[in-house]
Amino acid sequence: MFLAKLTLLGLLLSGCVHLPPHVRQELECEAGGTGIAVRGPACLIQEPIVRQQAAFRRQRALSIADVPFATGQIILIERPGAASLFLSLMSARFAPWIHAGVIVVDDGTPYVYEAFGIMMPRFSGSPTDGMRGGARRVPLASFLKRDGIIAVYDPPVRVNREVLAQFARRHVTQRTPFDGYFDSSDPQRMYCVEFVAHGLRAAGGDWPTGAPVSANPSAAVALRWLKIAGPELLLAGDLVEPGQLMWQGSRRYSPAQIDSYFALKRELHRRFTAEQKLGNLLQWRWQSLHLRPAVNLYFQRGMAAQAPDPIALAASLFEEHVPLDADEKRMSATAVRPGP
Repeated sequence: MFLAKLTLLGLLLSGCVHLPPHVRQELECEAGGTGIAVRGPACLIQEPIVRQQAAFRRQRALSIADVPFATGQIILIERPGAASLFLSLMSARFAPWIHAGVIVVDDGTPYVYEAFGIMMPRFSGSPTDGMRGGARRVPLASFLKRDGIIAVYDPPVRVNREVLAQFARRHVTQRTPFDGYFDSSDPQRMYCVEFVAHGLRAAGGDWPTGAPVSANPSAAVALRWLKIAGPELLLAGDLVEPGQLMWQGSRRYSPAQIDSYFALKRELHRRFTAEQKLGNLLQWRWQSLHLRPAVNLYFQRGMAAQAPDPIALAASLFEEHVPLDADEKRMSATAVRPGP
């Protein structure tokens, strides 16, 4: 649902959406409001900063020869940027990754089976009303050409991989429609994570624990506009177990930069407390969604060589200090620094 065409991820970057005034207001800078940067609200800083993606030019094509693929594996993808951060802020709990699919080898060729939503251009109403699409399969070789960070996980050992593959094939054959409202209680329509979750459960796995939608008032405005009622969302990172990671790669980022990126994003999510507005982190400019310059700088510095860990970096850039729990302190102490 998030990638190659006018999807919900790309939607806010495509210029095909008209933001109503009440949503646009949440993306505006309030000079007198609660900010996150030392020199004032982060949204006031307008230093010229090279775009985050342009700062990392590792362009190495990924090939299926790189991937130890097998039927029944879960494939995940993350695309660093404004839309990905926006989507993660819609959930009260952080989990990495934004899209999921199932690898199935058909007649010797590996494919990714996924629920994929195509967003049609709309200039009024909720953009999710115009979402079309459904379950489909694409060659793994094509999937690996998508920009971002990709990982492949083995499913839990109790999952019957062939049953999972049969589930995926059946829904592609049936053309099960895409659920643009992200309602996991409706099995007749599925979004990407829900598609994989139903498949895992059908194959003997557990249903993932849902995350409550964000209670942040600014995020709630966006959720109502998108007609995402919750009360829970299924998150791609909850589909897999850390010990089952088989492969991870990117055309653009080094392994250390990948680890740092997720830790940086987690820290922004932690700091997005109830008094924060979406506009403290994001801005609507030229009919598309962008990171605020200070947030862009945070990612650039955090993914550079010899960078401090995300919490120390945030402390040097942001003025609001939120107490850490024990797990977050351990995460900070073990954060991986990017290599050259």
